[in-house]
Amino acid sequence: MTNNNTLPDFMIELQKPLPGELPGEHLARAILAFEGCSVINNRAKLNDLFLSNESNPQSAAQTALIQTNCGTSARSILALAGCQNKYITQPYQSGMAISWLMQAGYDCGAVVDCTRDSNAWKQLDTGWLIHYQSPGSNNDHIEWCITRPDPLTGIAKHGGGGRASNAITIETGDIRHSLGRPIAQIFNPAKWGLAILSAIVAPTPDPIIPEDPAPVAINPIPIDAVPVAAANNSALAVINQMSGNKTFMVILNWIFLMLKKLFNVK
Repeated sequence: MTNNNTLPDFMIELQKPLPGELPGEHLARAILAFEGCSVINNRAKLNDLFLSNESNPQSAAQTALIQTNCGTSARSILALAGCQNKYITQPYQSGMAISWLMQAGYDCGAVVDCTRDSNAWKQLDTGWLIHYQSPGSNNDHIEWCITRPDPLTGIAKHGGGGRASNAITIETGDIRHSLGRPIAQIFNPAKWGLAILSAIVAPTPDPIIPEDPAPVAINPIPIDAVPVAAANNSALAVINQMSGNKTFMVILNWIFLMLKKLFNVK
């Protein structure tokens, strides 16, 4: 903007694009913020809108009173959202609102001609600007497309100025015509040169890798260890002791004979 007006806090916030917000979404958010304002309802807020491209608060209030404010309010919305084209940012001159909008659109490469393509209107989406015009006349109107229209019926949410008491309102209806005026041109919001703020992407947390559990010491059940040599000596001592026992020797001899028979040993 080329003026030094102090904007109210809500307009300062409207100037800023939200993270990941497309230019059309930014423009739609701005126009929705002024819904319901008119010269008889919340006039102070309507005056505030024109601070975005008028030189001082007094001229902003005077511009807010100009009848059929569809073009003047659209220029101020574009200025508020950050369009820097001179035909948008300079203060209003009588009778030039729509002409300047058209010139700014051509300068920025935003204009799509609908007079040569009957289906061009289907490109409309959130935040696109629409110029309606009766052929061969100065019967013009400027409107904002708020939601993407139905491709068969043209039904969409739309809004802007140019109403009774210079009200800014939002309505729903067939966007292909406005009071009998057909669409002449539409304006691509991506071409106005508005700032875009990248979406905030939450960082992906590092995977949690469980730590290896501390080894658990297992105490074996204590077993009295007996050396092999000691065990052998003990066995020999038992045999030597039993060799003097006649009963033991008879049993041992019988076992020996049974084994010979079993294995057929002669």
